[in-house]
Amino acid sequence: MPTRVFRASSSLAGEFRFCAVTAGLLLIGTAVVYTTGGTSYAYPYVQLIPVVVAAARYNATGGIVVAVIGALLLGPLMPLDVARGIGQTTANWVTRIVFFVGLGAFTGWLFARVRAQLRERDQMAREDHATGLANSAALEEALQTALASGSLNGADQPVLYLVRITDFFDALDAIGFDAGDPLAGAIARRIETAYPELGRAYRFSAAEIAFVAEGVAPERADTVAAEVNAVGDRSVDVRGIPVRVELCIGFAVTQPEDRDHPYGPIRRAHLALFAAQERHQAYACYDSGLERANKEVFDLITRVREGLEQGQFELFYQPKIRLVDDAVVGVEALIRWRDPTQGIVAPGRFMPKVERTSLIDPLTRFAFNEACRFADKHPGLGVSVNVSPRSLYDERLLDDLCATIERLDVPASSIEIEITEGVVAYDPERAAERLQRLRSYGMPLSIDDFGTGYSSFAYLHRLPVTGLKIDRSFLVAEEEDPRVLDVLACITQAGHSLGLEVIAEGVETEAQLDSVRKIGCDQAQGFYFARPQPATELEQWLERRTSDAHASV
Repeated sequence: MPTRVFRASSSLAGEFRFCAVTAGLLLIGTAVVYTTGGTSYAYPYVQLIPVVVAAARYNATGGIVVAVIGALLLGPLMPLDVARGIGQTTANWVTRIVFFVGLGAFTGWLFARVRAQLRERDQMAREDHATGLANSAALEEALQTALASGSLNGADQPVLYLVRITDFFDALDAIGFDAGDPLAGAIARRIETAYPELGRAYRFSAAEIAFVAEGVAPERADTVAAEVNAVGDRSVDVRGIPVRVELCIGFAVTQPEDRDHPYGPIRRAHLALFAAQERHQAYACYDSGLERANKEVFDLITRVREGLEQGQFELFYQPKIRLVDDAVVGVEALIRWRDPTQGIVAPGRFMPKVERTSLIDPLTRFAFNEACRFADKHPGLGVSVNVSPRSLYDERLLDDLCATIERLDVPASSIEIEITEGVVAYDPERAAERLQRLRSYGMPLSIDDFGTGYSSFAYLHRLPVTGLKIDRSFLVAEEEDPRVLDVLACITQAGHSLGLEVIAEGVETEAQLDSVRKIGCDQAQGFYFARPQPATELEQWLERRTSDAHASV
C-alpha cells in the first residue's frame, strides 16, 4: 500500500511539473510575440511549440486545449502592431484559433497513432506468437517491475518458477512435431487457471514455462511447486488427442540484490531446475549449495579439457579370465586421469559430468585409439572399450571409430564395444541399428552392468550382441542372500540360450569365484585376479602369470 501511494503521488507531481512547463512556454511565447512587435510578424508561430508539446503528452485533447489557450493569448487583446497601437480584427484571431486547434488536433492524433503502433510492436516483441503467451522478454520486464515494487522482505518476496515439460520431445514423437506449441500453451493455461496466484505464464523456451508469483508467500513455495507438478498427471487435449506429460520445477525466491541484477532469479531457478532433474525429483528450490556445485562442475570440465590437451589421460587395463582354463583372453580398457595436483582420478569422479557435454567425443576417440594400439601390440588379446549413450547415437563418431581400426590395421574382432543396458532400454530400435553397424564391421558387442535396473531379455534377443556382463552388485548381494545365486544362474542360462558369452564382473574373493564357476559363467574379472593397471604394469603381470604357469607344469 505505501508503494502504491508513493507511485500515485509521484505521478501527480510529474503531471503538475509538465503543466507548469507548458504554461511557462505559453507565457514565454506570448511575451515574445508582444516584444517583437505584435501578431503582424512571424513570431506568433512560436506559440505552436507548447501546442505540439501538449499533443505529444496528451494526444489530441491536450493539443486542442493548449491550442485554444495559446490562440486566445494572442487573440483580441494582443495588438496587430504594438508600436502603432493597431488592434487585430475578429476574423484575424478567430482564424488563428481555428488554425491552432486544427494543428493541435492533427498533431495529437498523429502522436496517438505512432504511440499505438509502438505499443503494438512492443506487445508483439513480448509475445510468443505460436502460443499467444508472453515471452522471455516480457518475463524479464515483469521481473523488473515486481522487484521494483516490493520490499523483497517476508511475504513481499516474489517467487520465480520455471516449469519444464521433461518429456516434451517424446510427446512430439507421438503426436507430431508441429504439436509442440499447442502442447506448451495448453499446459501453461492449465496452470494459470488452476493456480491464479502464480500470475501470468511466460513461454521461456520450447519446453519451459515461467511464472513470477507475487501472490505466493516464500514459506508456501514448496507446497505450490508440488501442486503445480501434479498438473502433468492430468491429460490435456492437444488437437483432439489427450496427452499426459511429466513436469519438473525449479524455483527461486527473489532477493534484495536482484533489483540491480533482474536476471539473477532466472539463473537461480534454472540451477534449481537442473538439480531437480539430476536428483530425479519433481521440484527443487534454489540454495547456495547449487552455486558451489555448479562452479565445481564447470571447473572440473575445464580441467578435463586442459588435461586432455596436455596428455594427462591414459588407459588402465583389467584382465578377463576364461574360467574353463584360467587363460587370460582379454582386457577391459578403463580411462584414468593423472591430475598433476590430485594424482590418479577415478572415472566415477568426472565421467558422469563429462558424458553430458561434447567433451565425451574427444575422450572416446582418445580411449579408442589407445585401445587399438594396445590390441595391435598384443595380438590375440581382445580389448573392450566402454562407449557412452551419447557416443553410441553419434553416427559421425561411430564412423570415426571404424576408420581408426582401418588406419591402425587392427582386426575388428579384437576390439569389443561395451554399452550399458540403460542405453538399449531407452530406444531399442535405434540402439539396435547402431549396434548392427558395429557388429557388421566385425566388432564384438557386450551389454555392461546387466541387472542394474533395466534388465529385459525381451529386447536382448533382438540385439546383435555377443556378450553379457553381470553387474558386481549381484555377487555382493549373494553373500547376504544365497537365493541371489539362483538368480545369477537363471541370467547365465538365459544368456547362453541366446548364444551370448557371460562375464561376471567384480570377482574379489575365492568364494565369489567358486560361485560364478558353479553357475557356468564363461569369463570373470575383478580384483581377485588383478586390479586395473597401466599397460606396462599389465604386461609385467602377464609375464609373471605366464612364468608361474610354466613353473607349475
